[in-house]
Amino acid sequence: MANMCSNHLFLKGGKIKDFFDEMQRIAIEQTTVEDGQFAFGIGEDPMFDVSIVQTNYIIYFATKWSPNIDDLVKIARLKEFQFELGSEELGNGIFTEYRFDGIELTERSLNSEELALVEWNDQKDAYMYNGEEVDCQTEQYEKMLAEKPYLAVADN
Repeated sequence: MANMCSNHLFLKGGKIKDFFDEMQRIAIEQTTVEDGQFAFGIGEDPMFDVSIVQTNYIIYFATKWSPNIDDLVKIARLKEFQFELGSEELGNGIFTEYRFDGIELTERSLNSEELALVEWNDQKDAYMYNGEEVDCQTEQYEKMLAEKPYLAVADN
């Protein structure tokens, strides 16, 4: 069974309203059940558990493994919008952010060694990072990620 990857997609610019209308139409018309979950999407990597928040132009969705970033770039170019995509599946060491500015796709991510720096301490009943207690594992990862630069992704 595939590990599920949590994703959040923030859209800006271009024909966002058209894109959201299309996503809602697809969700209604092309929803199928796969492995007991509702699924729809593009290409070989359907999206699961999709939640569309139109007022903020955010789409939350889960995918098997990591999201199909190539399809998202193609759609963004077609609909003339930019996006930021956050993707995480901590069991496989995935904690990545992508940005597409309409021309170039960039990314920044934490590797397995960096993710391992935030660890659970049974005695303190808390997550620890550099000897300090942290409130939330994911929030600490976000802080660590914010310190890294975005790098260009080849062939997009």
